[in-house]
Amino acid sequence: MKHFIIEELKKESTPFATRNEPVMKLLEVVQAYYQKFIKLMRRKEKNDE
Repeated sequence: MKHFIIEELKKESTPFATRNEPVMKLLEVVQAYYQKFIKLMRRKEKNDE
């Protein structure tokens, strides 16, 4: 879901993003960290069972 929201943000903010490359980089970094976090949480849940 979060990935979808970020993709939508990218679409909505294309003119904005071209002027603000650092913001786009930040979004990508946040997205990557979020995905890693989700994987870790899923792994933790499996271990707790």
